Amino acid sequence: MRSFCKYFVLAFIFFIIGTTPQFAFESGKISAGKDYSLYIDNKGEVWAWGNNYSGKLGYDNTTDKIYPVKITASFNGTSIKKVLAGCNNSFAIDKDNNVLAWGENLLDYLGVGLGNETIQECCQEYIGPEYKKEIYTPTKIQEVKKAYDVTSSCNHSLILTNNNEFKVYAWGEGYMGQLGINDRNRSYIYRPMEVYNLKDVIDVSAGNSFSVALRSDGNVYTWGDNKYGQLGVSFVPFPPPNELFIMPLRSLINNMINYTSEYTIVPTKTSNPENITDPQVYQISAGGDHALALVVDNASVTSLWAWGRNDMGQLGNKKVYDYTNIPTKVLLPDNVTITDISAGQNHSLALDSEGNVWAWGDNTYKQIGNSKIVENMSYCTIPVKVEGLKNIAEISAGAYHNLALSEDGTLYGWGSNKYGQLGKYSNNLIIEEPQEIEITEKDQPTYILPRLAPEK
Repeated sequence: MRSFCKYFVLAFIFFIIGTTPQFAFESGKISAGKDYSLYIDNKGEVWAWGNNYSGKLGYDNTTDKIYPVKITASFNGTSIKKVLAGCNNSFAIDKDNNVLAWGENLLDYLGVGLGNETIQECCQEYIGPEYKKEIYTPTKIQEVKKAYDVTSSCNHSLILTNNNEFKVYAWGEGYMGQLGINDRNRSYIYRPMEVYNLKDVIDVSAGNSFSVALRSDGNVYTWGDNKYGQLGVSFVPFPPPNELFIMPLRSLINNMINYTSEYTIVPTKTSNPENITDPQVYQISAGGDHALALVVDNASVTSLWAWGRNDMGQLGNKKVYDYTNIPTKVLLPDNVTITDISAGQNHSLALDSEGNVWAWGDNTYKQIGNSKIVENMSYCTIPVKVEGLKNIAEISAGAYHNLALSEDGTLYGWGSNKYGQLGKYSNNLIIEEPQEIEITEKDQPTYILPRLAPEK
């Protein structure tokens, strides 16, 4: 039996969109990060494994863990509902809707205020290693209350709040406008700040240097870097009026030239998919430089659309080219209904209503999970069914590996295992098709990193 929450969304999407905000999907039990993994088991225990750079596993040191390690004790008895594995920092949402963060805190990346607050944005190029912070213990982000979701890239993070206005807060690097705070002079902020003029949000996702948000009216808004068309707009809007009046003439002229394609600092509505009248989006996911959107049209037909970078077929439209800024349809089989999506660095995953998983894009580390069809292919331009999976309830695409959780609680992983992010100790740094990840406490191998293991 499929997840009740996903069926609920599919059955009542037309009733909930456009009224009181209802969040997209109740997920967050699994999370595949850059090179590590996080998991909440059926008993509510939190586990972590893989690369432990800067303590992002939440386990009192920086030693990598090949086998899953229970880190529940790090939360001091607090019950955790969701986990998020990012690049070098990790997040969790507890039962009281607080956001906890741990891992790398260089320049206060975690937003918890334990770094050097005296350092100004203008001077960060002079910051040396002495200012680097590593926080091993999950620490509460004080500025944001009633969080529903959290998402993070390698340079910025976003929190979606579950309050009366359903707003989004951002912090981290903002060189390309990915914070969406309508301030071109703030290249970095170390405290969560409200995203400009955006509310009634039900889903949010952070890409490399861009951000995507879904409002309750079914419209998608993006901001940040647009080098690969990842904003999904045919043009980047001109600076808002309040900025024009205070902008020096030289800057104004530069903006007239550069603002049309490079990036935007405020949320901007994406273009509509072609040939769809009044499309309603009910889930989004941002990858490295591409994005996915699950759409239902006025004829109650669901479809999956993608835009942005496509040099490895990550848009799933049977083509390879640099990028597109217009949403293009992912070419799934006609009889497949998608219920969940997850975009990785340069590949994409989708879960259908029958519990099958589909993958496309980069296959350098066998992220596609089907050696029979794409054995010698470095990428795949159309969705391929992942081998050996059934009755899957949740998916998560990392940078180069994937996780899938079945309805009975069995966890699977495939792709890169360079840092043990698949919970396997093996000389084979790549696992081509899904294998079960055994969630149990065991002694770590003598050779901690599989890439350093001796040949047998």
